[in-house]
Amino acid sequence: MSLQNKNKLKFLKKINNKQGLTLIFSSILSIFIISILNLGLNDSQENKRVYFEISLIIALSVITFFAIIQYKIKEEKIKSLEKSKKALDESKKALDEASIIDITDAQGKITFVNNKFVEISKYSREELLGSDHNLLKSGHHTNEFYRNMWGTITFGKIWRGEIKNKAKDGTFYWVKTTIIPIIDENNEISGYTSVRTDITEQKEQQEKLTQTDIKKDEFMSMITHELKTPLSPIMSWAGMLHDGVLGDMTEKQKHGILKIQENSKELLNLINDILDVHKLELGKMNFNLSTFNIKSLLSKIIEDYNTDNSIDCQFLLESEDMMISSDNSRVTQVIRNFVNNALDFLPENDPQIIISTRDEKDFVVILVKDNGSGISEENQKKLFKKFYQVDTSSTREHGGTGLGLSISMGIVHGLKGKIGVKSELNNGSEFFIKIPKNYTMQLTNQGNIT
Repeated sequence: MSLQNKNKLKFLKKINNKQGLTLIFSSILSIFIISILNLGLNDSQENKRVYFEISLIIALSVITFFAIIQYKIKEEKIKSLEKSKKALDESKKALDEASIIDITDAQGKITFVNNKFVEISKYSREELLGSDHNLLKSGHHTNEFYRNMWGTITFGKIWRGEIKNKAKDGTFYWVKTTIIPIIDENNEISGYTSVRTDITEQKEQQEKLTQTDIKKDEFMSMITHELKTPLSPIMSWAGMLHDGVLGDMTEKQKHGILKIQENSKELLNLINDILDVHKLELGKMNFNLSTFNIKSLLSKIIEDYNTDNSIDCQFLLESEDMMISSDNSRVTQVIRNFVNNALDFLPENDPQIIISTRDEKDFVVILVKDNGSGISEENQKKLFKKFYQVDTSSTREHGGTGLGLSISMGIVHGLKGKIGVKSELNNGSEFFIKIPKNYTMQLTNQGNIT
């Protein structure tokens, strides 16, 4: 209703209220009293008749005015109701076009269905009315699912969920459903209104993606198994040959065997990296929790590097004894990735890597600092992206696939931590992680605790 019509109706109602009625009837009564009194005066009959007619005309005018007001009020109300009905009809039409709607009684018997309900269920309106929703059960949901639904709506609460139904022709369809209890004047449930949206297409797409992920997972498991299987005997036989189990070897032969071992190890690391990336993409990386001393773990990492004769670097450890609950193998993997990355860019003179820790209340910060060539600010923004390498030229001196830091970020995020780098060109780099000391959270889509 327009503002002008609202003001008009408000004015008419004001005149029509009790105070207005009292004023009108008092006026009419006063006029008749005056007329009667005038009839008793010593005026001529002609004057008395004129007084009476004038009084009657005034009274009739007032009554007519009052009747016109009543008529106008009703007319404005009718116009307002017609507009409201039209708006309601348009809203209902829009809802009917977009949604699947039905109404049931308190026992769940269907009393109304719209055309969309008939269309998607493939039952006729006559078949649906008087039936309950067992007619559409697909067998997909458990009895517990339906008990929870009925338990919600019978307490007068709104239920929302996704339901898989079965149409008359045997096809299945999914609906996103909202069931609203209808409360009568006695505050009791007299029925239920259900509003549904067809989400079959979305569900089918979701199922296809799930199946694709399963096939990808199966393929990755198969391919990594097939790649790892021949590596085991190659590395084993290379080790025995190098140790002289099959006889003495020349230095040149030993050097060749070492190259076989090194390349086999690199290939194994590459296979494991690809598998880790795949797990992270699917949200299936497992985290095995244990309690361990972070200083001892870092000491073991440094010891392993110090026993490798091919590495010429001074390692320093700055850490206090600190017990944490996390995945020690994954933490080791991240720190090794940091160290391996640093080793590629160390100077020839006095190469140094410092591994340190910092206690920050409920968290521990682990830092790996080197005195290498450093990383530009622009390259720092891309470091943790898959396959990114600072040196990507065809003549680059450093190996690797560019997966290590990306995997490290996925692991740290899975452990509910943070990862980062601080660096300046020609002034070294410092990679760090900040992880909880006690990671005992529930299963998440980033990883499972086992």
